[in-house]
Amino acid sequence: MSETSEGMQHGGVAAPAGTRPTRVSRTVALLVATNIVLAAALVYVLMQNAQIQAAHKSNFDLLSANIAWMDLDDFLQKQKTMTVSYLDLKQSMLGYMDSQKLSGRYSVYFEDLTTGAWTGIDERETFIPASLLKMPTVIATLKKVELGSLSLDTAIVLTDDMIDYNFGNLSDKGPGYAITVKDLLKFAVRDSDNTALWALDSLLTPDEYIAARAAVGMPYVSQADDLKVSPKSYSNILRSLYMSTYLRRTFSQLALSMMAETDYNNEMPAGVPVGTTVAHKVGYNMYGGYYHDCGIVYAPDKPYILCVMSRNSTLEEADIAIRKISFMTYNYVMTGHAE
Repeated sequence: MSETSEGMQHGGVAAPAGTRPTRVSRTVALLVATNIVLAAALVYVLMQNAQIQAAHKSNFDLLSANIAWMDLDDFLQKQKTMTVSYLDLKQSMLGYMDSQKLSGRYSVYFEDLTTGAWTGIDERETFIPASLLKMPTVIATLKKVELGSLSLDTAIVLTDDMIDYNFGNLSDKGPGYAITVKDLLKFAVRDSDNTALWALDSLLTPDEYIAARAAVGMPYVSQADDLKVSPKSYSNILRSLYMSTYLRRTFSQLALSMMAETDYNNEMPAGVPVGTTVAHKVGYNMYGGYYHDCGIVYAPDKPYILCVMSRNSTLEEADIAIRKISFMTYNYVMTGHAE
């Protein structure tokens, strides 16, 4: 007996050929129905999220963008690391300076880059910047590269008027030596090389140099010897690089990475744990006892600016004092205690 005739014997109605459902077709139908349900659920979730975000935006649109869009757990965790008062740190620094009876005159500026809170000791007092002044030239050169009128791979031939034996070893190469713009930048930042500075200066027009200095908050004067800066004013350069306000991110990153590879590590970097990134620039002028170190310390989750300037000091004293100030600052930022 055939399957069709058996079905008719039991009172069933035989399905026309090719129309009877199979296990495969039932599975496909189930998958389609499941996908429709999931799609509807996804649309619902997206609509709910959009409503939540809209409400969130309206509730927190006056807050910092760094926290306004965080979910609650992330915000509560970040809130634990936020500090808006550093008065105790200032008192600890003053106590250290008084106890050591330092021969030099020291000024300090500190800024928490997560909250903008800051403190300082005579932070507006001005000093001859020495090699700190190399950074505006570096930034102006990178801007020219960013705009496409100069390449990092361009070779520059050193001339007699670029050679400076006062600071750095590039002068040993002598006139006629060819070096790329990128390597000149490295020499200027990493080695604080004077010959590299003059070579970079030769690539800039006065307008390009003035524009860069104005953009990073550095005043322009006709003679470099007439310019004096304070720890607080110099922090504008560091903040500009960190926030990438003048250079595009690629070139701000390049400048900061070179500052993090400097050979001068006896002061700020020596005061923080090994492995902590410190993007900084030193400035030395032994004739007036000027010894400075300014940079960004990338403490875990709490990066900050620290700038210490001195005059009438010695290199030995400045190394010890700036290292100690750096040590106290890092400890306070991370633990709430300077020691």
